[in-house]
Amino acid sequence: MKTTSVALLLLALPAAAQEYQVADQYVMQNLSVNNGYFRANSVSFRGNLCDVEGKIVNNVFRDGEGCVVRFQFDTKSVKMSIDDSVRKACQSYCGMNAYFDGHYLKLPAACTEKAQQQTEKRFQTAYRGRQFGRAAQIRRQQLAQCEPFMYYTALMRVRNDFAVAHKNNGNKAACRQALQPLLAEINGSSDFVPAYIMKDAYDMELKHARFNWAACR
Repeated sequence: MKTTSVALLLLALPAAAQEYQVADQYVMQNLSVNNGYFRANSVSFRGNLCDVEGKIVNNVFRDGEGCVVRFQFDTKSVKMSIDDSVRKACQSYCGMNAYFDGHYLKLPAACTEKAQQQTEKRFQTAYRGRQFGRAAQIRRQQLAQCEPFMYYTALMRVRNDFAVAHKNNGNKAACRQALQPLLAEINGSSDFVPAYIMKDAYDMELKHARFNWAACR
């Protein structure tokens, strides 16, 4: 019975390389699993880092120095958990107030780093070719597929691109709709305060969003 139980646990590991990510637009947490080995890295809201890798045995990683991480796989996600009794040992892989455990979702193929780079090339080609309707459609599809996995400043940039493509295609109403999720920040009524790690990019994208909103009124 014990042997069967172990076999079932092993079957839960993905058979091929798989990328996962926590769906949080303000914290970056990435996990890759390949042939029983994993690597997890994260960047906290304040910019502190975690980086840990090793072999998963019976859905558990042990580093031999006290850190124990448990993995629970299903078809769409994986949960990484750390018992409180060993959290201090696992914290050696992280900066202050950073962490790497959590609920990771399987990253859609369209949302991997390589796929996002290809999407960017397709958007730029369409936009520079003055195919603004096509450019807007590329950004619409990107948001529909990948918005939960996009870092907030990247999401702001995509929404600005989406809006400008609509504006240049003569559809100011669609331009405003593209920027609607940013309206509180555009109007200055949001209480969100960006951490220093994103502040420069945030300020730049907010400036663009305010300009685009005014241009589409």
